[in-house]
Amino acid sequence: MIKSFFKNHKMHKVISSKLDWLFVFNLPKFLVLAAIFSWGMASAYFQVDSSYFSYFSTNFNYADIIVYLGLFLLLGGLNIQNELDQLKYAYDLTKLDYVRGDNNLNYPILASYILNEEKMKKLSIVSIFLGVLIIGISSISIIPTILLYSYVNLFFYKVVIKNKNFIQNVIFSIFTNFLLFISGWIYNVISFTLILNYIPIYLLAVLPVILSYELVFFEQASKHEKTLTLQKGINRKNIFLLSIFVLIGLFCLTYNFKIDPVVSHYALIILPFYIYGLFRGLPKDSIRSFIYPIMVINILLSWTLFPYLFLFVFIVFYISKYYYWHRFDMHFPKFVIDEND
Repeated sequence: MIKSFFKNHKMHKVISSKLDWLFVFNLPKFLVLAAIFSWGMASAYFQVDSSYFSYFSTNFNYADIIVYLGLFLLLGGLNIQNELDQLKYAYDLTKLDYVRGDNNLNYPILASYILNEEKMKKLSIVSIFLGVLIIGISSISIIPTILLYSYVNLFFYKVVIKNKNFIQNVIFSIFTNFLLFISGWIYNVISFTLILNYIPIYLLAVLPVILSYELVFFEQASKHEKTLTLQKGINRKNIFLLSIFVLIGLFCLTYNFKIDPVVSHYALIILPFYIYGLFRGLPKDSIRSFIYPIMVINILLSWTLFPYLFLFVFIVFYISKYYYWHRFDMHFPKFVIDEND
């Protein structure tokens, strides 16, 4: 009876429709964005004298709350712009097909047939402005990297998705995520020498996930755009093989030199997904190889340095499941990959 109420009662359709303007920010994407910024903070912790902080501290830091509020507004505004660009440039299919594509890859978005496109643009501009303002009040040191991150997403993202080039997509994703990563780093420790030394670790950590994501993106998009092709040698087997060597190297480097315990555990935990994918090689193995690492890094960060990150992830995950199920009849987000996904 209780289960039926939460699943089938008509009131949920009304409630979920009221959440449209919250989810226009592409709320599930914050499971990735918050983790990247927090990973930058954690890596900075581990590169300096760590005797002054404690693991799993539940003390409130109001400066952190202000920064994360500013980030939510800024990144949410950028998400709106990116989603409008995707609707305009990324596909030759209808907006309805794009939004309802329950494929565990593209975060379902709210197209202009649900919300007014002009209002979405205005909300995006206001949100970005307020986000930068709030971040600047709390931490002026990360404003340069945050502004560069915003500029690249606003003016180069549409070019990248129009070109539909695999290598270009990978480079763009690596670069923009790095700007967000070093923003988290600089928020805690301003040391460009340490950041430069850490770049190889960052590249090894993100490369397997980004390669898997972009491969699935191109494979699924090619079903609708027949002219969309991958460069020679870019296939599931080669990406899994490269990722395995990258993750082994990452683990050996971080473990032997005691560089970053979060990253060394991350590499070791996600490695079996790529090994399994290499031998079986099904499309859903590629999907798992970028969904599960997102879950792993969030858990590792929240169970070590940032316990409130777990609370944020828990709330975002389940409110998103509630919204997409009752609004669109979609199981999203989810970690169980069905046979037909």
